[in-house]
Amino acid sequence: MDILSVFVFLSISTAIAQGNFYSFTSYGDTTPSIILQVDFSINIKAFKGRDEVGSFIKRSTDSEQVNVFGSIGPQSLLFLKFSQSIDWMFVFDTSNPTAVTLQRLIQFVPNAVFPSISTIDDVLEYEHPSRTNIGSPYKSHACTHESVVQYNPKIGHASDIHFTVQVTVRNLQIQATNVKNGLFSTAAHCDADLRTPSTTPDSTATAVTSKTQKTTKPITSVPTEAPIPKSTVFFAFTKKGDSFPSIILEADFSITIRAFKRNEQVGEFTKHSSNTENVSVFGSNGPISILYLRFSESIRWAFIFKQIDATEVSLDQLIQFVPMEVFPSVSETYDTFEYEIPGTTHIGSPNKSYACAYESTVQYSPKYVHPSDTNFTMNVTLRNFRVQAFNVKNGAFSSAVHCDADHATEAPITSPSTAANETTEKSTIITTPSPGTTPGISINKFVIRNNKTGNVCISLNGRIEFDINYKAKVLGQQSSYLSSHVGIPESYTVSGECLSKGTHESLTIFFFEDWYVKFEFERHIAALLNGYLSGNSNITGNTNLDYSISNITLSYTIDHAKFPFAVEKDGSRHTIYTSAEDNLPRKKKGQGYYKCNSGIQIRMGQNVNMGISSLRFKAFNDDVKGNDDDKFKGKPAECDADKPKEFDWPVLGYVLLAFFLLILIIVIIYLIVNRKRQRKVYQSLR
Repeated sequence: MDILSVFVFLSISTAIAQGNFYSFTSYGDTTPSIILQVDFSINIKAFKGRDEVGSFIKRSTDSEQVNVFGSIGPQSLLFLKFSQSIDWMFVFDTSNPTAVTLQRLIQFVPNAVFPSISTIDDVLEYEHPSRTNIGSPYKSHACTHESVVQYNPKIGHASDIHFTVQVTVRNLQIQATNVKNGLFSTAAHCDADLRTPSTTPDSTATAVTSKTQKTTKPITSVPTEAPIPKSTVFFAFTKKGDSFPSIILEADFSITIRAFKRNEQVGEFTKHSSNTENVSVFGSNGPISILYLRFSESIRWAFIFKQIDATEVSLDQLIQFVPMEVFPSVSETYDTFEYEIPGTTHIGSPNKSYACAYESTVQYSPKYVHPSDTNFTMNVTLRNFRVQAFNVKNGAFSSAVHCDADHATEAPITSPSTAANETTEKSTIITTPSPGTTPGISINKFVIRNNKTGNVCISLNGRIEFDINYKAKVLGQQSSYLSSHVGIPESYTVSGECLSKGTHESLTIFFFEDWYVKFEFERHIAALLNGYLSGNSNITGNTNLDYSISNITLSYTIDHAKFPFAVEKDGSRHTIYTSAEDNLPRKKKGQGYYKCNSGIQIRMGQNVNMGISSLRFKAFNDDVKGNDDDKFKGKPAECDADKPKEFDWPVLGYVLLAFFLLILIIVIIYLIVNRKRQRKVYQSLR
């Protein structure tokens, strides 16, 4: 090759780490059909004449996103696309039923790699100088031996800038045919491995794909992420009516979502386990159990557990997010994007917990294709992971089945006897939200004023929350019911009716754009009649009369951000009411307002429960002197839960009576026994 020819030089440093794993899954399949593991480095050198004017190195240890493409057929293709417009192609000729050949090519655009040196916008293509026979289509090809190969240009390009090409590779293992469950088959080794004793790729692959075919299937293109902060967080879901959690999970984790436009990164968002102050926990129990974490940035992480039989449980993971809410300055997409882990993890017996202290990074795959000019990638890093979804006793983990990576590295894990809330490092406990305690839901103040007088006629304070059951379908499984926990946020509007003379007033709170809850207040008939009989015609202004909340209406719409996996379409509306039999809060005569700090629970139909904590309200106050503000005055009507327990004097009386009767019986028995003894003594003296 003369000096005007263009070359590319690819090399690797001597300190090469454990091989990166890449895979391609063809459309419609659930497991990869082409898999590759390799340590590599790419170094592109530019020359003017004989002088080196630029050098670019791409290593397998670089922390960057690698996009993976491919195709399956007589000539299969695995295509790795790096961010600097560098493409590495592996072309497999599978037309021979007994042997597969491999050709490797590299493409790059000089102006994209060396923008200050070259103006060449053409794609330059370089190929391995020979095709490699990688053996049987039923085996993988492995070569742990380090090799250095100079790639040759396929077509010459006239330019005053020239390039050199070289590739250094080791710990290579590859398979493009008959891949089973995303794992490498038995390896056929290269001649260099057979001549030089070396660690086999099979042992290398064990740490990635695990020692058995019951663990997570290989991941697609996993870039190295920054170390995650050490903060083991505990999550628990407790089924309504139970005292202890039925699904428990603890982990250090990091979720990284990156946004790209035309292969250029335009945004990045990371959620660490050290920052989980606003996490809501939901779940459901059954043959398919679900633990569902909802973060404040509209990111939702679902863990789907399926009990296959009496000895085996599988785990799938799915993350949903709305691009507009995560990247408001980058994307205008309000659709919910779903990304799933590219494989099912088999986590062992339903009577045991599953544990994996080993740190792993997995790139999630998009479940659906969304037409958009912005693309996204999602990487999840986990360590100190432990989970149990069946047969949880007293909220604590059972003895653990460890992942194969733990056995290989002897990584520590929390003792099997450790209680659910005893975690290592910094520990945060986040349990199923119950009304009145959910983080992120505020105690709000709702006020309605009389339009004529400006006085307050209705004032209601409290933290208002709803548990809404809805029909859901997860990952194609049979429909089941999930529960969504929502509350009235800090942003809301109110409207209402203040009646100068009448029996009804109302307060309506609008939130989430198209949701509302309406409180209706009613004077009681007996009190009204007494007011008229006593000559008081102004029945609205008399605070000594009784009134109560007579009805509560909730109207809400289904959307997949608040109701993940819902069977109903977005926009489906539901309106429900309290029943006439509900014992709703009441303020009686002589009391200034109603108060219940402990909170009340109201069942609204079959699928909705409402909770209000730190509750205070007053109504029918618009023309009462001294009630021209929203403060609560006078003696409150307290709910039973807030009242101090009164001493039960009748019970005390019964206890004292029983005590005196017991003393009396003892005295009588003593006198009888003593009298008999005296008689015996008298008779013996005679």
